[in-house]
This record gives sequence, C-alpha cells and structure tokens, in this order.
Amino acid sequence: MMLRLCLLASALLAPALLAAGPAAAQTGRTAPAAPPPAAPAARAPAPELVPERTSSSFGDWIVRCENRPPEGTIPASRLCEMAQGVQNQQQQPIAQIALGRLARNQPWRLVVAVPVNFHGPTGMRLAPEEGGQPLALQLRSCTPQNCTLEVELTEALQRRLRAREGGMGRFEYRLANEAEMAIPVSFRGFGQAFEALQREPG
Repeated sequence: MMLRLCLLASALLAPALLAAGPAAAQTGRTAPAAPPPAAPAARAPAPELVPERTSSSFGDWIVRCENRPPEGTIPASRLCEMAQGVQNQQQQPIAQIALGRLARNQPWRLVVAVPVNFHGPTGMRLAPEEGGQPLALQLRSCTPQNCTLEVELTEALQRRLRAREGGMGRFEYRLANEAEMAIPVSFRGFGQAFEALQREPG
C-alpha cells in the first residue's frame, strides 16, 4: 500500500544584489553624496525538512507513514497505515495485514496479502468473536508474488475489531489444493494504533 518516497527539498533565498546607478551628469555641480551602502539582506532560515518515513509500535502493530510526492495536479501528501507481519515456525513471512486509506475522504480498508497458492473463489474470513459474524474479505488482485484480499471497514466493523483489543484472532482460507489454512492475528495494541493512525493528517 505504501507509495514511493520523495525527499522534500527547499532552496535558500539568496541576498539581493545591489544594481549600480547611472553616472552623474557633468554639469559642473557636485554630485550628491552617495547614500551609505545598504546592509545585506538577511538569509531566510531553511524550512525544516519533513521526514521521509516514520514508524511507531503499539503492541503487535506498527503505524508507518511515508511522504507521497506531488504528481501532476495532485499535491504532496502523507500516506499512513497500521500493519502486522505474520511468520511461520521457520520465521519466514507468510502474510502481511494492513489497515489504511489513500485519502481522508476515502474509507478505511483492511488488506491481507498471502502467497499465490491461495484459492480465490472461497475468499477469506476473519473468524468471528463469540456470538459474532465472520468478517469476509474478497480477493482484490494477484501478482507473481502474492494475492491481496480486502474489506471496507465501516464504523460498525471498526468497533468490532477494537472490541477485540488484547485478544487473538485468525484469518481462515483455502489453498489451491483445498487444504484449510489459518493465519493468526494479534489485536494487542490495535486500539492505540488505530487512534494514532486517525490522528495522522493523510
């Protein structure tokens, strides 16, 4: 979800150069004394550079942000998400879970990236909490590296996820050979991370 970085550079204002005035006319009168030289213009302070990338940890979640450079008529902005990586017993990454949005006027989306041996037609679901309904994620796209699934998070779904603070959950799906798979997800720090994400300007 994250976009490429852009270092925001700024130029310092150079002191103004004094232009030479025209020579005095030869009229036999004494030319008026030249005014004292003006003090050199003060150099404007350099604006503070915005960090390219920031990250903060909240329990098992990381809130990370990157600067998005201007593109055409789109001004520069800041893109943020909260994420959690999942590894297998051999410490190899098997999934990436992220929550974010591309702009403040767009909805929040929960996105899960899994290996390409995912069985698309069955989709994925977040196992329900006691007495709740499963949260279904639909396949968005696949690349040679992975497949991504997503669901739009309404305010009701946001409250459901935040209510699981400190607990564990699992994303369930099938592989291409119909084998059942489950990806664990920790909700420790979820609420704090989401509050920090909402405070970001992007």
